[in-house]
Amino acid sequence: MVSWMSKKPEEKAGAKAAAKAAGKAAEKAAEKAAEKPAAAPAAAVKEEEAGAEAGRKGWLMAAVIPQEEWKGFRYRGYTFEEISKMSMEDFIKLLPARQRRSLMRGLKPEHRRLLEKIRRARKLMAEGKKVTIKTHARDMIILPEMVGLTISVYNGITYLPVTISPWHVGHYLGEFVITNKIVQHGEPGLKATRSTLHIASK
Repeated sequence: MVSWMSKKPEEKAGAKAAAKAAGKAAEKAAEKAAEKPAAAPAAAVKEEEAGAEAGRKGWLMAAVIPQEEWKGFRYRGYTFEEISKMSMEDFIKLLPARQRRSLMRGLKPEHRRLLEKIRRARKLMAEGKKVTIKTHARDMIILPEMVGLTISVYNGITYLPVTISPWHVGHYLGEFVITNKIVQHGEPGLKATRSTLHIASK
């Protein structure tokens, strides 16, 4: 038989069947891979939460004021209900000069994005969904519509949660998220600086 002749029909049929089987196996593997990611986001969310919790350790965080104490709140003689019903122009007149001048110039793009995010979060929370609001806008002035929400503010390393109460109104978000940790010095070699690290303990 000459070597350049084509393969026998039986060999061709076997090659086609093997190719079909390989194609079906690849399709099944792709379907399984498509089904698996449904559980992956939950694990990713847990890892993110664990990382955030670890990142918050050692930082001073703002105290949470319970809603029972909101009844005694007054801002320039106005209750929170009265302030929340005011127009933005009337509310701005109550603020100190620095905040008043800043708001009269208008909001920055990042501040507008944060307000849009807050309004979307309120709608989702009304539907019973859990929403996390994160921001880098430390210079955002706290407005009445932000009261009752927990906003995670960036401190240069991690996000720290700030639960907004009526007493926060008119302040900046960055005032409640400090950017440095408290330095603790103890025995030599324990929480020590470099200068005291090698001092012999008694």
